[in-house]
Formats: sequence, C-alpha cells, structure tokens
Amino acid sequence: MVKKQIVKEKTIAMMEKELDALLKAKGFSRRKNSTKYLRNFKESSQGVELTTIINPKYQSHAEAHLYPWIKIEVPNVNKIALNMVGDEKLLANKPDITLRQPLETLIPKSYQKRLFFYEDEGYLQIGEKLKFYMINWVFNFLDELSTAKGIVKSYENKDARPLKSDQWIIYVTASYISLDEYDKAKKVLEDNFSSIGKQKRYREAFNYLDKLKKNNY
Repeated sequence: MVKKQIVKEKTIAMMEKELDALLKAKGFSRRKNSTKYLRNFKESSQGVELTTIINPKYQSHAEAHLYPWIKIEVPNVNKIALNMVGDEKLLANKPDITLRQPLETLIPKSYQKRLFFYEDEGYLQIGEKLKFYMINWVFNFLDELSTAKGIVKSYENKDARPLKSDQWIIYVTASYISLDEYDKAKKVLEDNFSSIGKQKRYREAFNYLDKLKKNNY
C-alpha cells in the first residue's frame, strides 16, 4: 500500500508544475510543503485545498483520490452570523468559515470526473484537469463571492453553485445585515425558515433581526 507521504510529495510536484503559476497570477500563495492555496482581499480570504484519500477501496490500483475543496471567509459577515444565532453549533461549529464545499460542486456534471492518481501516471494529467476547472468555473465563483455584496447578489440571482444549507442561509442573512438591508434580511429568514421547527431552531436569529430593525428605524 502506498504511503501518505509519497502521495503528498507527488501532489506537491504536480502543483509546482501545473498549478502554482496559474494560482499565483490570481493572487494565491502556497507554502513550500503545503497543499493549500490562500489569497486575501480587503473584505475576505479564500482558499483552495487539495485533500487526498489514500488507497481508495472504490478504485482498484489507484494510489489516491484527489478531492479538492474551496473555502471563503468573510469575517464581518461571520461575526454577524454568530451574533445572530448565538451558538456555534448552528454554524456547524465553524463560525469563521462562510462557505466550504468540494470544488467539483462548481463544475457542470458533464465535465465532472473523479481525480485518481496511479503509480506511474495520472498526476500531471490531474493538474491539467484542475487548471481547466479553475479557469472555466472556480476563479469566477471565488471572485463573485468575495464580498457581502457578492453573496447577496448570488442569492438574488438564485445561484445554484453555493451548496444550500441552513448555515448558508444564515450567512446570506448576515450579509444583508452588513449592508444595512434589514427588510431583505428578514425576508431571507422568513422564506427559508418557514416551518415551525426551523422557526424554533433559529428563534434567536429572528429576535436578533427584530431588535436590530427596531433600533435602526
């Protein structure tokens, strides 16, 4: 069975040859022995992480399955979101992360392909595939959702790319609040948490917004 360190070394070699220059041109940086790319904006930070599943049982003879993730953090929005719900558990115990999801979820299904490494082949070809994904879909998504304005625009356009979850709805609501759009923020909660169970679970968020509106009108 292949060792994790060998896979990491091959992954980094692929990143150096196929991805580093492209990501650097887009403002990302990567530490020498890291499989994570990071970039910072005035309002947010973003990451692309190449995780691996070693010796996947579901693909014979594969050394590893490369499974990239993207991450967005908008600190001001995150702070509001935590103040709204008052409990980190309601933000998946990761209140500092605005959005994190598999990179493949941004790719049209007709182009999706699982990324497997083999002993003598596959590493550089995966780099080429990732470059194609980045250029055509990933960079655009990250650019568009780098601010609170971008998040609410995505929501208003019924953008299907962000994986919808209760946590994402809270971050969308918090984005509206950060822009002083309290009525729109309230509508997001009402539209998405209309069931009795959801209203009970997120009662603190509704109360927070009601108090905020009262103090600002």
